[in-house]
Amino acid sequence: MSDFPSFGDASSSIPEDQLRMIDNINSLMSELAVEREELMRALRIESSNCSKLKELNRDLTQKLETQTQRLELLTSERMANENVLARQVDTHFNDATMYADEGDEVVERVLGWIMKLFPGGPKRRTSKLH
Repeated sequence: MSDFPSFGDASSSIPEDQLRMIDNINSLMSELAVEREELMRALRIESSNCSKLKELNRDLTQKLETQTQRLELLTSERMANENVLARQVDTHFNDATMYADEGDEVVERVLGWIMKLFPGGPKRRTSKLH
C-alpha cells in the first residue's frame, strides 16, 4: 500500500465484511492461478502425447498400406497361378470328356441291346409300380 499512500488511511475506513470479501477474492484468484498452472501443465503433457500418437498413427498407416500392397500382390499372384492351373485342368478335362463321350456311346449301345432283349421292358415295369 506504499504505492497508494492516500489509501493507508482509507483502508481503516473500509468495513470489516468488505475486507473479508477482498481477501476471499484474492484467495480465489490465487487458487485460480494455481489451477491454471496445473491445467497448462496437463495441456502440455496431453499435447505431447497427442503428437506422439499422431506420429504412431502415421507409422501404423504406412505399415498398413505396405501390408495391404503385399496382400494384394500375393492375392493377384495366387489368382494368376490358379488361372494357369485351371487352364491345365480344363485341358485334361477336355481329354477326359472325349473319352467320356466315347464311353457314353458304348453305354447307349449296351442299353439298346438290353432293351431289345426285354421287349416293352420299361413300359411293363412302370405299369406294375402304379
